Amino acid sequence: MTQRVFTDSYIRALRAAKAVYKRAEHAPKGEGRLTVRVLPSGTKEFFYRYRVNGLDRTVALGCQFSPKPDQGLSRKTDQG
Repeated sequence: MTQRVFTDSYIRALRAAKAVYKRAEHAPKGEGRLTVRVLPSGTKEFFYRYRVNGLDRTVALGCQFSPKPDQGLSRKTDQG
């Protein structure tokens, strides 16, 4: 089994799929781990999962929006 460690290039390479999917870093049992959830829109949501007194807990850390290629930011230019 390969041990997954998140790097900038690994996270950038995660692409949108038709269904939501998750990827998690490898961590020994009982230690916290970073989890990334990729939505069909391409948005990546980051979570930290940990265990306290035998109960799993999850903390949302934030998200990275990924606009579709045809929905890029447009610039309005002044003419005049």
